[in-house]
Amino acid sequence: MAGPLGDPGGRLAAMGLDRSGIWGPVTATMDWCEENYVVHEGLAEFWNTLTSFSMVLPCAYAMMLVQRHRLGTRFLWHYAALMVVGAGSVCFHGTLLYETQLMDELPMVYATLFLVYNAFETSEDGTPIYGAPLLGALGLYAGLFSYLYTAHVTNPVFHQTVYGATVVTLVLYTIAQWRRDPELHEPSPDWNGKHRIGTGQVQFVGYLLYLAGFMLWNVDNVYCEHLRLTRIALVKSTGYFTGNWILNPLLQLHGLWHIFTGFGSFVLFTAQVYMQMLKRNRRDCRLVWKMGWLPVVESVPLAVKKVA
Repeated sequence: MAGPLGDPGGRLAAMGLDRSGIWGPVTATMDWCEENYVVHEGLAEFWNTLTSFSMVLPCAYAMMLVQRHRLGTRFLWHYAALMVVGAGSVCFHGTLLYETQLMDELPMVYATLFLVYNAFETSEDGTPIYGAPLLGALGLYAGLFSYLYTAHVTNPVFHQTVYGATVVTLVLYTIAQWRRDPELHEPSPDWNGKHRIGTGQVQFVGYLLYLAGFMLWNVDNVYCEHLRLTRIALVKSTGYFTGNWILNPLLQLHGLWHIFTGFGSFVLFTAQVYMQMLKRNRRDCRLVWKMGWLPVVESVPLAVKKVA
């Protein structure tokens, strides 16, 4: 059974904070800092499972808009990849089984490769720039990683290294895009002629959210013991309801990692969709913010008709 990250001496396990549930013993190679089966016997990590839906719901809405505004089938797969990551995360944290761990970790790399593909294949007429060679290289990368990670190198550090290298590749290429095509990142007017935030600024926000989530992920790993003991102390000092349902979620830093990196990835995906529309000279499209916080791409005729 995997011990909680940040509990190398087994002190927290010996304290009996974790409980048993319907999914049986933990078979995953990682058991995160959240206490197991504390909220419900059917969910191994309640808060980590709940926050995983932050990667699913925005993507479902974006896929509907892609269809409605005819932005291209390619971007349906674009958002579907991120949705699969969220669904895999729900399954993993809900069960802590090795099989569902792979359902979470493998799609993380695949979805990032979707971002890499779309970043490299941003052309003016929608035709492939690199075509089959790029698809083949990314497919080989994904296949080799999957084979090694499932058959030979099951240490999660290997997954984290490959995933991190893929993200760094994406960041470096994005910076190169900014330098090569600065006009694609300038703020564009909305329906009323007012200037909105540009794709470069949107991408910056996405990477900033991602960095914040990564920092929370590390704090959760390193200071797991302190976080668990603090959560216990809060319940004792503030009462069961306040401690468990108001303050506890704020100290579930892996869950916050889901929210920050999930939404950051969604922001980056949306910025790429809009940049592709600009490259294709789809001047009828605009990057707008629904409810002031959710970036989506819409086309002028449908959006105007909808408002009218």
